[in-house]
Amino acid sequence: PLSPAPFQAVQPRKAHPRTRPTRAPRLLPRLKMVFRASLLLLCIASSSLAFAPPSILPKSAAAPSILPRGVSAPSLTKGAVRGGAQRGAVGGVCMVESADELQKFRSGATDALKTLVNAGKTSELKLDMLLLADETERGLTSPEGSEARAKMLAIVEEVEKSNPTPNPLDSSLINGAWTLRWTTSTSILGGTKPKFLRPDPARPILQMIDVATLTARNEEPRKLLGTKYVNSVDAVLEPMSKSKVAVQFIKFNILGGKLSIKAPKRARGELDTTYLSDTLRISRGDRGNVFILTK
Repeated sequence: PLSPAPFQAVQPRKAHPRTRPTRAPRLLPRLKMVFRASLLLLCIASSSLAFAPPSILPKSAAAPSILPRGVSAPSLTKGAVRGGAQRGAVGGVCMVESADELQKFRSGATDALKTLVNAGKTSELKLDMLLLADETERGLTSPEGSEARAKMLAIVEEVEKSNPTPNPLDSSLINGAWTLRWTTSTSILGGTKPKFLRPDPARPILQMIDVATLTARNEEPRKLLGTKYVNSVDAVLEPMSKSKVAVQFIKFNILGGKLSIKAPKRARGELDTTYLSDTLRISRGDRGNVFILTK
């Protein structure tokens, strides 16, 4: 009998690994690269334009002037002179024609920077001064010898150094109604008087000045037993300088003018305006008193 052929183990076929289809490159990273490259080119173009000679700048690209008023820009030409030899512009930047012109430009720019710094410093001092004035109740709680008064007087001296109006009597800014914010005058504050004889703390103490007519009026609000009234005094002014006037009081008005009393001739003084702007005035009296007023 035929012997059966030996069975051979059938080897299973190896599965060929399926190759995944390659995906298309992502679009977003490429867009980012294009955007960054475009932005870089734009920055380079802007920088080149900023440093290009004025003659090649289009009118629409002309930058606004940042030079201080009254200081002209140095002349930038292709054939600039340095040390007596003419040289062309390097990298699109032209040289100044002379050392004197460069020095003038630098000096003007430095002065303008100093002006900006001083203006910022003065603004801060003004704010500190008015805050301290309110804290001390127009000076009522900052008597002579106190730390608050010493601090206030130091601030006043610093602000006076930057007076923008050296001739106050020639300026219309001095006219109008001014509110007293702080003073060293005990006669006005009434610190030694009973409370009912002091100015009403809830209402302003006013001073009206009219240089055209050389007249002035001080008004002090009062309150007695719930009744509000105003005491005032009228005065005439006599200029002594561009900032100083002699003050002659002529009439005291009591209880809102219901009673008027003629002032004696000895009721006089002097007032020197040491700082004047459209919103702030500082004056000093002949007896050493300081007055801070605002509009």
